[in-house]
Amino acid sequence: MPEQSQNESAVLRFSLKPVGPPRSEEQIKNDVKAALEEALKRLGEEQKNVSAEAEPEGAFLGVAIATIWLLKTIGTGLVSGGAAAAGKRLFDYFADSLRSRNLDPGPPAAAGGSKDQNNEGPAIDPKGDKKD
Repeated sequence: MPEQSQNESAVLRFSLKPVGPPRSEEQIKNDVKAALEEALKRLGEEQKNVSAEAEPEGAFLGVAIATIWLLKTIGTGLVSGGAAAAGKRLFDYFADSLRSRNLDPGPPAAAGGSKDQNNEGPAIDPKGDKKD
């Protein structure tokens, strides 16, 4: 029987390129925030106790080029590995919402995550470094 955890997180790294009319950095960040809220609402219909945040990794180099973003999914009371599964499902919804806002997400790649005391394995910060 899978162990239930108190808290677990998973981090996905993906590129994001604006398409269509030029927008400011603030407009892009607002569109990403709205897309994530929409995706969380859709996921909440299937999966409870999941939250997420998305942020650029590093500084914006320009609003017309692809930037790297991190999507961190946090699950409470999920079975071991549940945050990773929820994160992948959330990304599917998030990608649809981003595309509807003329933002083109690249494919996601695992960038680390953490496990609470009830799970085995080292914790990993969002940069992929193991924590002691």
